[in-house]
Amino acid sequence: MKPREDRRNGRRPSRSPKRETTPPLTEDERDRRTVFVQQLAARLRTKDLINFFEKIGPVKEAQIVKDRVSGRSKGYVFTSISSNEC
Repeated sequence: MKPREDRRNGRRPSRSPKRETTPPLTEDERDRRTVFVQQLAARLRTKDLINFFEKIGPVKEAQIVKDRVSGRSKGYVFTSISSNEC
């Protein structure tokens, strides 16, 4: 059987690389890599937050806590850093 060709350019579609699966963190490891930050500007964007924390190490997650009703930032965030150096 012939490999499928991409209709746009006539080439075979490239295979996506396999994702490296990391073992789940223990609760203690997760707590050591999570930072709680408060009194943040209401206009802070997740992108800006990630750029700031990437100076320490790769950011695994950055979650700005928002009000459920209004959707506005509550002024605090939880951030997880992937680095083992934390």
